[in-house]
Amino acid sequence: MNGPHNGPHVAVVGAGIVGAACALYLARAGARVTVVDRADGPGRGVTAASFGWVGLLAGLDEQDDDAFARRLEAVAEWRRLIEVMGSALPARRVGAIAWGDEAPAAGKLAENPRLRAAGIALIARAEIAAREPALRHPPPHAALAADEWAVETEAAAQMLLRAAAEAGARLLPGVEAVGLARAGGRAIGLDLAGGDLAGGDLAGGDRLAADHVLLAAGTGTGAFLGDHMPAGAIRGSDAVMLRFTGAGAAARFRGIVCGPEFEARTAGDGTILCADLPGPGRESVPAIAAETAAALRRALHGAEALHPAASARVARPWTADGAPVLGPVPGLAGASLAVLHPGVILAPWAARLLAASILEKAAVPAGLRADRRSLDPRP
Repeated sequence: MNGPHNGPHVAVVGAGIVGAACALYLARAGARVTVVDRADGPGRGVTAASFGWVGLLAGLDEQDDDAFARRLEAVAEWRRLIEVMGSALPARRVGAIAWGDEAPAAGKLAENPRLRAAGIALIARAEIAAREPALRHPPPHAALAADEWAVETEAAAQMLLRAAAEAGARLLPGVEAVGLARAGGRAIGLDLAGGDLAGGDLAGGDRLAADHVLLAAGTGTGAFLGDHMPAGAIRGSDAVMLRFTGAGAAARFRGIVCGPEFEARTAGDGTILCADLPGPGRESVPAIAAETAAALRRALHGAEALHPAASARVARPWTADGAPVLGPVPGLAGASLAVLHPGVILAPWAARLLAASILEKAAVPAGLRADRRSLDPRP
């Protein structure tokens, strides 16, 4: 339910899925919200090159207890958001299966009571083949998470901002925020460059006045902070997103499939999306695309003519200790941070926490605050 718009004016930097979710939650809680993004529309940056896997199985072997607890809360928040927005949100419950060279590890995961309670189970070849008939050679076993979602990320950011606009928020596309406007140790708005700067909150044509500034600019966030954060606390982690076309109808994935050679799903437009990571000997995006295309042709029925159609290499926002950075900027009143990975999964959860922090002065958990010791990468 939308609140009255008599709350503080919050300027959000970044119209990716994190900024869009924050704008929606803030606007529905009664804030006046302005979203600034240098791109000409929502979700055009890292969000557009995101795989869109929302669930518990993604990166499960890399999560400690705290990260898993965040993921549980985040997936629950996604479900609530999907219930509220319904078919307006481009999200499909498709399920996910995963296997790898360490197949016994998948079995141990499936036997863990905590994970079993979260809906993750071990399935055998026959069930894998039934769930994913496109696979030529289903593995003997795989971990299954039936309640996983595929989100078309750019469209989702657009939908969230559209809903935020219906709740009173506004978007300034093509407007670059170049710095925080400050006075007396407090953020009082944003210094801007370019775009259509007309508007009642703009002073002198190049400054957006605001009661609070929320930085959701991914790896660009650090440029606004100066000495308010340790150098290197926010950095980029490269990822590659690949899109393939030309496969026959038989080559369609029904859900999300994560094997040793690819992490893939069929997008809403029928293309095949794959997420990958560059590394030693795998720095070239065209080479990674060719390698993945060959793996998909081997793995799928009807994929003989499959070929790369698009690719992108992006820097995902990462922190020195791997956990999100949410809430107040140390030593600078009126400014907050939203730096998190995986952004698509955590966005609505982070938006709820940040709306409460900004509008209700609710405390952010200590392990997520920007002043925690583990963010400083210096010895």
